Amino acid sequence: MRLYQAARAGDTAAALAEQRRLTELFGIIDVADRGRVGRMSGALGAFKAAWSPAG
Repeated sequence: MRLYQAARAGDTAAALAEQRRLTELFGIIDVADRGRVGRMSGALGAFKAAWSPAG
């Protein structure tokens, strides 16, 4: 939502900063042990684990 809002407002600096933040966060998909689970399963598990504290 922050990326969209910054882009709609024409705030390219804020949009770029948010895009970089999101790109870094997306690294969680590489946490899973690829010897045990596939890429998609690992990515889904990583997102679920990240969201679990939120309820």
